[in-house]
Amino acid sequence: MKLALKLPIVLILFTFLAACESRKEAAIRILPNGSVVPPEVPIKRVGDTYLLLENIEASGDGILVEKSGATLDGGLHVLSGSGSGIGVIIAAANVTVRNIMVQEFEYGVYVSDSPRCSIMNAHVTGGRVGIGLWRSTGCSIARNIVNKSRVGLFLEDSSGATIEDNVFEFSGLYVRRSYGNRVDGNVVNGRPIVYFEGASGVKVKGVVGQVVLVRCSNVSVSVSAEYSSVGILVSESSMVEVVESNLRGNLVGIDVWGSRSCIVRNCSLRDGEVGLRLAYSNNCLVEKLEVERSRFGIYLESSNLNSLKDSNLSECWGNGLLLTNSSENRILDVIISGSMFGASILSSNSNFFAQNAFWRNSYGVTINASQGNMFTGNDFVENKVHVQLVSQSLNSWDDGVKGNFYNDLWELRVSGRGSFDRVYRFDENNLDRYPLDEPTLIMPVTTVTQLGYASGSGWYLKGSFVFVEVKPVNLLLVSFDRWEDSAGRTVSREPRILLQVAGPTFLKAVWKVNYYAIAALTATITALYYLYRAKIRASPKARKWWRRRRWRGNLVFEVYED
Repeated sequence: MKLALKLPIVLILFTFLAACESRKEAAIRILPNGSVVPPEVPIKRVGDTYLLLENIEASGDGILVEKSGATLDGGLHVLSGSGSGIGVIIAAANVTVRNIMVQEFEYGVYVSDSPRCSIMNAHVTGGRVGIGLWRSTGCSIARNIVNKSRVGLFLEDSSGATIEDNVFEFSGLYVRRSYGNRVDGNVVNGRPIVYFEGASGVKVKGVVGQVVLVRCSNVSVSVSAEYSSVGILVSESSMVEVVESNLRGNLVGIDVWGSRSCIVRNCSLRDGEVGLRLAYSNNCLVEKLEVERSRFGIYLESSNLNSLKDSNLSECWGNGLLLTNSSENRILDVIISGSMFGASILSSNSNFFAQNAFWRNSYGVTINASQGNMFTGNDFVENKVHVQLVSQSLNSWDDGVKGNFYNDLWELRVSGRGSFDRVYRFDENNLDRYPLDEPTLIMPVTTVTQLGYASGSGWYLKGSFVFVEVKPVNLLLVSFDRWEDSAGRTVSREPRILLQVAGPTFLKAVWKVNYYAIAALTATITALYYLYRAKIRASPKARKWWRRRRWRGNLVFEVYED
């Protein structure tokens, strides 16, 4: 099973979001000589202006403009697709597209190698990219509405753009290798886009639509942003600090691209595709990060010498941590839980994992075509598979003294192999020679009782709180007395306690005999016996009985008449 080989959506969107070649199979073509093919389509030509006369549906690409200086005026008509293809393709310089509604294409408006083009008053809905520019300089993107495109406006190698008064709804702006842009008056979900290029010493705070930093240094960002393509984009920048930011529902919460020596600290990232992405970025520090309910928690692509520390990645239905082509990174004190793949390492070498917890994942760690990675002092607890090796490669599972903790080690003890007493074996080349007896971060709590039912047993994060309880408290002749630890010391005399988990914990419920209950029960039974006997002797029927004897085993019962 090689599920780890599947490319994540974000790889397609950002890593390999390169310009497609202009295609010639569009439903409508405006040729370089100005003619329209096919001639019967509902487009009226007036000089260099082409006016759309009615709504158009296309199964592939929509309209291809190859004439320089042409203006395509949609007349507020709708160009709709079937979920694939490109709505409007611009493949010439100085082209203007305006007053058109484009929906249900993979790319709404696509500009490639076409300088000084203008897109204005367009309404683009859905798709992978609403409006995209590749290698097209000096373009103007103004007064457009882009709704629910995964990337609202994408610029790559397209410098000198003017981006003004656009409205992005559940979408946003992404800029890569594009400089000298003028960005003003744009909003994401009604909140402003904060754009800085070449800035230094700036502090960004508050509630925003998104933050885009291009070639900045010594900038501090502390914001809240939600449901954008990228909450915070740090592109080709250095010494940027993103601290105490709350980002929810973004395609990528924080994207650090082509940057160095940046810090991401104390941030909350929820309900997105990717919490944090480091791409082509080195010497960055990530710590105290909370990532929940995302497809990918932290994703490192072609990024080296970074440190990930003291973070919690939970309920990521793809990968909690994904490394591709990334080496010499340090991952320390990170808890990855409830994910399909806790950590996936793809073509990444010499990374160091210490004191992390891989907890309740389908696969704790998956390694493919990677070698020289070191794992020491980590907890592998309640994963369906602790380690999955997709290809043969040599990695280290101990540092020569200290290995890792596995909650099912008792099932995998191996003796008589060289000088090792115990070995945890993944394959012939991957052995943990010094597995640990106790965990580092995820601690077991065991509750036992001889009577009733004790709750609270399980694995818990160190320092967390858990309720431990025994039920019922009172039985017929005994009652709960106290909780006792493994050394026989009294922990509490309350049947329900709030316990802070400081380490492996064993609690036993101790019961005591209720002598008052025994005395009361004895008195009750005696009283009932004499009452019953008196009732029998006083009944009229008993007076008419003949004396008789009945034998039951060794007992003799006699009834006498008065």
